[in-house]
Amino acid sequence: LYELAGGAEGLGYVLPLVALGAVQLLVSVGMLLTFPSLPRGGSSSGGMLSGFRGAVVLPIVVSIASAASIEYSGPTLQPFLAEPPFRYSVSMVGLVFAVMSVVYAVGGPIAGKVDDYFEGEQAMPIMLGGMVVTGMGYVLTAPADWLRDWVPLEVSPLNTWLGVVLIGVGAAF
Repeated sequence: LYELAGGAEGLGYVLPLVALGAVQLLVSVGMLLTFPSLPRGGSSSGGMLSGFRGAVVLPIVVSIASAASIEYSGPTLQPFLAEPPFRYSVSMVGLVFAVMSVVYAVGGPIAGKVDDYFEGEQAMPIMLGGMVVTGMGYVLTAPADWLRDWVPLEVSPLNTWLGVVLIGVGAAF
């Protein structure tokens, strides 16, 4: 979409955001029309958090960390991919982010099915596994110099693409 809209000289930075916003708006309207209504229960005397269980705190924190793991890549990955040995164009960097997002979107329902299979009994190990996979993805994507002294990893397109996929998979779980 960036190149289709004329790149930096045209509306290259605007069109992808407008397209994404339009898709989100259409999906929201579709969800509003197709999802069933929530039941309206009677008022409880305990207030808004009366049914809150402490067991949901960790999944909430993991969800926030997963979202941040993908969002963190935004300001850091683009400059990294624009430099040697990659020298990726804006469109290629966009493809990297698209792959990460698509893997995340496909992996989310799979993670839900895995959790359903175990009837929620293995939720913590599944979330921990996702966090470990995300960390491995970051290590493969851009291994730090001090880490490369200990582990034979190199900055390469293969490792970067594998790392991006692992970040998407890990964030989904």
